Amino acid sequence: MNAVERELTADASCTKVLQLVAAVRGAVNGLMDEIIAEHLEAHVARPGLSDEERAEGAEELLAVIRRYAK
Repeated sequence: MNAVERELTADASCTKVLQLVAAVRGAVNGLMDEIIAEHLEAHVARPGLSDEERAEGAEELLAVIRRYAK
């Protein structure tokens, strides 16, 4: 994000700024994938969770995915 801000402040070309924004978006998507996987493992698929805990973990994840997909 700092690089995007620097380039915007420096009046960089649109192409350069767009490429940086695309890189940031890719990084955020990758991070989101990792966090979703960790949430699934810890709050939905972990052995020993009650049905209620699994349902709550699934609901939380679904809410985040819906918000993220908008």
